[in-house]
Amino acid sequence: IKSATDAKVAVFNCAIDVAATETKGNVLLESAKELIGFSASEEERLENALKAVVATGVKVVVSNSNFSDIALHFLEKFGIMVIKIASKFEMKRLCLAVGAKQMVKLDPPTAEDIGHIDNVAVREYGETKVIQFLQEKDDSRLSTIILRGATEQRLDDLERAVDDGVNTYKMLGRDGSFVAGAGAVDMEINKDLLKYADETAGIDQYSIRCFANAFEVGPRALADVAGHHGHELMPEIVAAHEAGDKKAGVDVETGTATTTDVVDAYLTRFWSLSLATDAALNVLKVDQIIMSKPAGGPRPPKQGARDDED
Repeated sequence: IKSATDAKVAVFNCAIDVAATETKGNVLLESAKELIGFSASEEERLENALKAVVATGVKVVVSNSNFSDIALHFLEKFGIMVIKIASKFEMKRLCLAVGAKQMVKLDPPTAEDIGHIDNVAVREYGETKVIQFLQEKDDSRLSTIILRGATEQRLDDLERAVDDGVNTYKMLGRDGSFVAGAGAVDMEINKDLLKYADETAGIDQYSIRCFANAFEVGPRALADVAGHHGHELMPEIVAAHEAGDKKAGVDVETGTATTTDVVDAYLTRFWSLSLATDAALNVLKVDQIIMSKPAGGPRPPKQGARDDED
């Protein structure tokens, strides 16, 4: 069985096999007839247990342990799709997707334990076979994105892009605020800090001014990566912000300082600047450097060639 539609799903966290006893015991069989009868009784118990599971309307059985050969025979006989998932993480994801609960014993599942899936089938993407669980409705609590690319580097770039997008969406769920991007917010902070440094008396103004100059690194690097001359573009951005254009940033296409539609999530910029500032402060707090030396005392001198007089 390689597919099922509109199916109930039962998830077991145990082996689909004859239940083993908790204590060891010896069974004395004196004839071949008794041996056949003993095996038949075990098969009958397993068949009855699987019949009870099938009677609940389950069409898909999932387990993270082994399926015995006789269990596979009965499940195939009853038209049940069998899936083994060894990963505990994937089992939790599956239960979240289908709305099922893991059961630790091979008992008939209750209505609360049974999940539901609209379509499950074995699919082949490229040269990789996967089992696809597909919910037709939009109320699914879990989604899977399949990325395909010609090279590993391309796939890595796609994975990072998707990961950034998902994390940004999660962050916007906590705070939907945006700030001007393309280096605009960095240069605006730089302008305000330089103004504050001019108003500060004493030696503190030098540290404030250096901290303000650090914010020029982002826009300059953005221009350099885009293939433009960052050191030539920085005066234009500074002049634009001094003129009151708070959204002026680096236009990577034209290499000019203009107002762009690029925005950044507020929490992303907030935490990046906060963590970078904390790291710089921790480095500045270090007032002693301890060098580690190999233990064992001084090394013995190297032995050269022996002289004739020795």
